[in-house]
Amino acid sequence: MRRRPFSPINLLYLIAFPLGMFWVERTPLQGPTLCPFRLLTQLDCPGCGLTRAFRAMGRLDVWEAFRYNPLGPIIFFVAVLLWGYAVAVLLSGGRVGMPAGVVRWRRSLLWAGLAFYLGVGFARMAYELRVPPPPPKTIPLPGFSRIISP
Repeated sequence: MRRRPFSPINLLYLIAFPLGMFWVERTPLQGPTLCPFRLLTQLDCPGCGLTRAFRAMGRLDVWEAFRYNPLGPIIFFVAVLLWGYAVAVLLSGGRVGMPAGVVRWRRSLLWAGLAFYLGVGFARMAYELRVPPPPPKTIPLPGFSRIISP
């Protein structure tokens, strides 16, 4: 194990992850589509649906999270593990280290994870080209209309 001191990025993540989950839970699912890739191409980008998937995982609804984005449950699990690691480092005063294998293979793991993430994203896009998703629904609201994703 390699010892690692607590850094400001750990503190930021320690605070940001629970606050982000709280914000996601409190935010309604309705609203305009903000993804520029989706707005330009009408296709889901690799990250489309991750916010809703995290929301579903916060409620322990793995199937719904998988429906929003197939990588949602995996990315959520990794985020929870990293948050737990940040808590452990903070509580131990930096005496908790990363396993040597993770330190040694960190760069390769990051590149493999990115390749897998993009591969799943491109597979989703290829599927959507064959089976187009329904267009976003417009719901009338007083004074204007909002677009919501299906």
